Amino acid sequence: MSDLGRSGRVGPVARAWGVLFRTEVEWEVIDGESATVLGLFVGYACILAAIRPLAEIPQNMLLIHWKPAPILEIAALRYAGSLIGVFVVGLVINALAPVYHGEKNLVQAMKLSVYYHTAGWVVGFLYIMPIPGFLAMIGGLYGLYILLLGLPTLMKSAREETAGYFVGVAFAGFAIGAVTGWMINMISLYLLQGAPLTAASATFGR
Repeated sequence: MSDLGRSGRVGPVARAWGVLFRTEVEWEVIDGESATVLGLFVGYACILAAIRPLAEIPQNMLLIHWKPAPILEIAALRYAGSLIGVFVVGLVINALAPVYHGEKNLVQAMKLSVYYHTAGWVVGFLYIMPIPGFLAMIGGLYGLYILLLGLPTLMKSAREETAGYFVGVAFAGFAIGAVTGWMINMISLYLLQGAPLTAASATFGR
């Protein structure tokens, strides 16, 4: 059986449940699994990353009263931006590993990046309706907790240096998210030229 097949034995729903609700045990399981970067993305990240972009479509159509094409293009941008961000964070995790006496391993780093984003992706279903920003932040904050638990297990970093490793990765993730988010918002507003500016700004400035 291929690496993709072995890594796919645990379905995305079961894996998400384990990562969210029995995090430490699930990291131990994930650590021992054979996987590929492609398998992690195709079998998991590409599925969960679609939750928020799909959830936003009905609300955006109602708020902006615009043709479907730009809305779908913006959803695709958010989707692609999310996946690119996860990949880049994985590269950062791998690059920083030796600094904190960990082991460089691209697949393990991508496991960590993909799975710690689970909480942020799952909470994306809330975007089907207008929600306060702090509710959306809950998933991100819980994701950071998941990351904190997973770093020493997957990257074999010194536990006494986990805090520094965590801060470095978290900062990189925030910076990458800010840059990709800004770019997506700028492109979105460009695509929506001709729509009411206040509605477009309120919707895509989130």
